[in-house]
Amino acid sequence: MPQLKGISIYSLHGKMDTKRRTATYRAFLNLPPTSPALLLCTDVAARGLDVPDVDFVIQMDPPQDPKVFAHRCGRTARAGKEGKAIVLLGHGREEVYVDFLKIRKIPLKQLAYILPGNKANSLSINDDDIITQAPVFDDNNEALLEQIRKVVLMDRDLHDKGTKAFVSYIRSYSKHEANYIFRLKDLDLGKVAKGYCLLKLPKMPELKDIKIEFEDASVNMDGYKYANNARELKRLSKLESDKAKLNIQQTSRQKKVFKGPWSEKLAAKQRRTERRIKRSKKREYLKKRKAEEINGSSDDINKSKDIGVCFEDEWEELQKEERLAKKLKKGIINQEEFDRVMGLANNDEAEV
Repeated sequence: MPQLKGISIYSLHGKMDTKRRTATYRAFLNLPPTSPALLLCTDVAARGLDVPDVDFVIQMDPPQDPKVFAHRCGRTARAGKEGKAIVLLGHGREEVYVDFLKIRKIPLKQLAYILPGNKANSLSINDDDIITQAPVFDDNNEALLEQIRKVVLMDRDLHDKGTKAFVSYIRSYSKHEANYIFRLKDLDLGKVAKGYCLLKLPKMPELKDIKIEFEDASVNMDGYKYANNARELKRLSKLESDKAKLNIQQTSRQKKVFKGPWSEKLAAKQRRTERRIKRSKKREYLKKRKAEEINGSSDDINKSKDIGVCFEDEWEELQKEERLAKKLKKGIINQEEFDRVMGLANNDEAEV
């Protein structure tokens, strides 16, 4: 980001091993006072660190444990030097945190929002001598977020980290000890997600019953790449594997699907079995009759004619089935009409 050009940036958190954490601390400590630097850290740095010439301690969000607040502020203005500690609060309910800390003998003074050109928006004092200010809408903030989003689109890993940070923030916020002040339902989660430059909202139980005004970015997530080639190849391999599994599941599901209850399916299967038996009997009858005609026995022929009467109904049914099968094959009727006429459809479909 061009806005951060010339600023040394370090990070310090509890998941770092001791050696790396010590190296980062010493590197930040040994910077010349004239070199602008930024140390991003968690509460692991709230106590026990003595860094000279710290001008500002900026708390992006109030600590879960209010006792840690004073320790965070104490990283500046040490050994008789001056310094400032700032905490960022959302306009509205979060401002009650000021009164909460006042009871704990930690007075806070409200500062004006700094607009472009180092101009502060106006503050007003009401009848109760309380400093207030109207919410500020900074157009430059939108431009900055759009600029960061373009950087995020260059590497999927940045979006993954932003998503993890968003999830971590939401869970931490929902478990705040001062939960009557910091309530998740009062937080504009759409703007929080936008602040983390997310392209889409992650699925998490904390967001299940909350209405969020957030528009997903029009990005093809399947084509969204990692800048690291090895990670990208691994992602593509997993994507292909997931698609193959999905196709297998869909095919398996289609084979198991049938219309109507189980009893209807069983009845249709039984009818098909009966028709196969009738066709088999018909073939045997025709073979026998042909053999008798060759032998020339008139008595046997008459007898076979009498037997043939029993097959007339079956013969008509078989002819009907063959005619319908030909129509189905030629496309004159569809499978649904064929099943309905042949009695293969369930009761509801037959009535229709």
